[in-house]
Amino acid sequence: MILTEAKNLHMEHIEDEIVNSGAEGVDAVREYITGLLDLLDGSESQSKLTVKWDGAPAIICGTNPRNGRFFVGTKSVFAQRSKAAYTPTQIRSYYQGQLADKLENAFIYLKRLNIKQVLQGDLMFDDNIKQDDGQSISFQPNTIVYKVDAGTELYQTIKRARIGIAFHTTYVGNDFASMDAQFGADISKLNSSADVWVDDATVKNVSGTVTMTKAEQLELSLAIKRLNPESVAGGVWSAMQSNSEFINTFKIFINSEIKRGAGITKPVDILNRFATFYRARKEKELAGLKMDKAKQTRIEQIKNQLQFLNDNKQGLVTMLTMYNQTIKAKNIILNKLKNAQQIGTFKRTDKGLEVTDPEGFVAINQGGNAVKLVDRLAFSRTNLTTQKNWA
Repeated sequence: MILTEAKNLHMEHIEDEIVNSGAEGVDAVREYITGLLDLLDGSESQSKLTVKWDGAPAIICGTNPRNGRFFVGTKSVFAQRSKAAYTPTQIRSYYQGQLADKLENAFIYLKRLNIKQVLQGDLMFDDNIKQDDGQSISFQPNTIVYKVDAGTELYQTIKRARIGIAFHTTYVGNDFASMDAQFGADISKLNSSADVWVDDATVKNVSGTVTMTKAEQLELSLAIKRLNPESVAGGVWSAMQSNSEFINTFKIFINSEIKRGAGITKPVDILNRFATFYRARKEKELAGLKMDKAKQTRIEQIKNQLQFLNDNKQGLVTMLTMYNQTIKAKNIILNKLKNAQQIGTFKRTDKGLEVTDPEGFVAINQGGNAVKLVDRLAFSRTNLTTQKNWA
């Protein structure tokens, strides 16, 4: 089953659904966790799970339904002036530097797969980043280093391949302008080529590799019960959902906390730190303004947001308690799912490679909505602070 999302929709972290959608977000999180618990238990589940490969760049490719021609590009394929490239010469006219090199390489090899649809995937390796020391093959497309030991069929497949890609999204429509994205990619009908290692992102079977303990099952069951939207007054939910300034700035604040390595723990402390963060952010904007009307707007924003935090403090504390409960449940699930990964994942340190967890997973519910499951302190902070080696 392939499920639908809006084209180019930014995928949110599961816990952020509570901030984004209030009471409905709490219900959605309950549905995700319930479905994942069923999946891990081996029970029948309406949920779907995919791996978040840490590849780069993201490549859009396949057959343009308007002209029947093979193309490659980035998400700028969907721009008003599409940068879908049908020849290596076009690639060089649209893209520059290492990105152009990678797209030209992708064009040469992915064309052999005879892709009839429009797919999106993460480039995992090419000859420039794949390293084989005879004991293992490793490649680092982005932040994580992937490693496959010798003596396995996968090692031999990747050893022969000139390029590797993990497809995870299918685009459907009559033209680029009207296409919708669908989570998942059916790679079963693609032509086989020894020069291309292709994978999809679906976690096909976790039985036998993932086993929940009684304590973990209990903790997840309790988390589901504690995610109760009625524990926050309806007026607080309404005030929060009508306050886009709070929603957007709060998520920026959370990312800044993660970037500096701080955990999201005590709700009261978080609200106080957010108030300080918000005031400092707006006062910085205020200092750069010259027009009195613009200055007054910023002053009013500061006043209104601080009043909002004060008037709804108890409800926001309860909301953040459920936010934290979601993070705890998510991390239990991630701790189990890391055993389902076929390829070893590492990070580079001054002392060499160190074992690390995979980037994360994507949970898809029955309605086709999807969220990221990522240990943000373990991975997102690294990703936010790591220089990428391609442009």
